[in-house]
Order: sequence, then C-alpha cells, then structure tokens
Amino acid sequence: MSKLAFTNQESSINKGGVSVGTGMKSAIIKLGVDCGNGFTKTNGKRFASAVVKGKLGSVGGRAEGHHQIVIDGKPWIVGRGEKFICEDRYTDPRYKICLLTAIAMEAKSRGIAASELIVDLCVGVPQNLHKNDELVADLRNTILGWEKTNIQVDNNIEGGINANYNIKIRKVIVFVEGALCLLSNDMSKTLTIDLGEGTYNACLWENGAIIADDTDQYGAQYIFQTVKEDIEWSTGKVVKASEVEECIMKNIYALPIGENGELVNLEAEFCESINTAVRNIYTNISKTGKFNFNTIEKIQLLGGTSSFTYEYFEKIPAFKGKTFLVENAQFINSEIYEAVINHA
Repeated sequence: MSKLAFTNQESSINKGGVSVGTGMKSAIIKLGVDCGNGFTKTNGKRFASAVVKGKLGSVGGRAEGHHQIVIDGKPWIVGRGEKFICEDRYTDPRYKICLLTAIAMEAKSRGIAASELIVDLCVGVPQNLHKNDELVADLRNTILGWEKTNIQVDNNIEGGINANYNIKIRKVIVFVEGALCLLSNDMSKTLTIDLGEGTYNACLWENGAIIADDTDQYGAQYIFQTVKEDIEWSTGKVVKASEVEECIMKNIYALPIGENGELVNLEAEFCESINTAVRNIYTNISKTGKFNFNTIEKIQLLGGTSSFTYEYFEKIPAFKGKTFLVENAQFINSEIYEAVINHA
C-alpha cells in the first residue's frame, strides 16, 4: 500500500465539524466508525456489535448498553444477543444496523437537530481483507448503495438518547485497521498488534507502509475460553465463559465455585492461564516467519483486548523493552478513520 502520513494539523480530528443545510433540515456529517467483532466504536462511545429482533419491553426491559432501534418501521435491539463474529460479517445485515446506529448516536451527541443526515463515512477492515481490492470495492459499493434509511434510537425510552434521522451515505472510504503511523507520522519499523474480540491483526510497518501482515482467530474469546477450560480442569468445577470474561475485565479473579456457592480466589490460576494464551498468540505470530523480532524497533498493542494482555506480552523476551499500549487503545481505529474522512 502507499505511504501514509498526515501532518499534525492535517491529522487532527474535528469531532464537531458539521455542515447544516438551509432551514436546519439537513446536515452533512463526517465520521469514522469501527464496527468490530466485539464492539462498534466512534469517538469514545461504544455498544456491543450484537443485534436481535424485537422491542425492549417485550424481552426484559432496557439495560445499560442496549438500545431500541427502529429502522424503516422495523424494531431491533442493538447491544443484546450474540456478537456476529464471522468471516462474512461485512455482508451480514447486522453490520448495516450497527453502522446506522453508530451514525445516529454520533449525530445526536454532536447536537445535530436536522432530520436529514448526509454522511461521509470511513470504516475499516483488517489488512488481509484490505489488500483484496475486489472485496474493498464491494463493501464500499454496498454501503453506497443503501437507500436513504430512517432510523430511530431509543425514542420514548426512559434514559435513551431519543434520536430520529433519515440517513443517506454519500461517500465511503474503506481503510486498513491499525494505521497508527497516520496519526503520529512515525516512520520506524513498527509491529502493530490489534487484539480484538475474535481475532488478532498483526501488521509490520516501515516508512508508513505495511511490509508484512498476519491475521488469525486468536482474540478475546480465545483467551476467555482458554481460561475457562484451565480453571475447569484445575478445580473440577463447571464455570461460564461469561463469568470468566467479567472477572478479567473487572480485574477481580474470583468465581462462585465454593461448596455453598461462595467466591473462591483464583488469581494465580487466572494469571497463569492468561499468560499461556498470550504466549500462544505470540507463537502463532512468530511461526509465520513473516516477522523478525530482532529488527523490529517498536511493538504497539491496540484494541479492546490489549488492556488486559499488555503486561503479559511485555514479559515475552522478544517484546520486552519495546512494547507499548496505545493510548485510547479500544477507540484508536475510529479516531484514525475519522482523521482519514476529514482529510479526504
């Protein structure tokens, strides 16, 4: 791919930049949306990349992170249900619902009162897909081909954002994930590892271009499953993956597996198992033969999973002393995409 670089001024993100049409009836909004396997993110806000049919009131009421969506008259709940972690996720109808929801929520947060939204959008895909020109063109053309869509978010829902927009996307850029050098102008030989819900995406950058990459199905779900299986083996108790995930994300390593359901401290078991999973991820990246860790100047970890794996990666000899956790790691891709669309 071509060299990526913005000046500091060019890469600044104008989160409030909106052009409003005559009579406040229409507005043009530019934004970047990172619709990941785990969460859909934009400008520091997120919701789970999960969608089910129905109304909140009919399936248990509203919980934090759940949103009642109505698209062209059809009700959906965003943020609830199974996350759509699959190879064809970009053609999955839930991808469209999540993108439109993110656009509407971001427009509302920017205080846009106009009912008609004209959107210039940047989304991302991992490098293994981005280098497929046909796939990139298909995704761009698919999004551009969406008809103007009415979307309501949390209308008449207590505590909801109460957004109602007619959205038409007029411009789409499909960008590569993890292009940190675009924001920093860092031309050094840098390995970026984007650790997401379902996968990792490893890219080796030099002079602003990708010179090697690898993607595989080792993300947060792999780590949670590894810990679950290890704890079940060591304790003889059945535990839920959701319980393991909650423990890790809250940094409280105790599960209700006592004789009377009391909490049992399992910090040592958790840490040992996470360490094993992280080393397996490193081994998988290393054995591809694409990355010479001796010549890599810097390793940057990003993505939601990086927050609880950084300390384990940093202990690996090939990573020690040159590994950095990216600031705002979970939202950095959406920041990059917004810089791209503002610069276009």
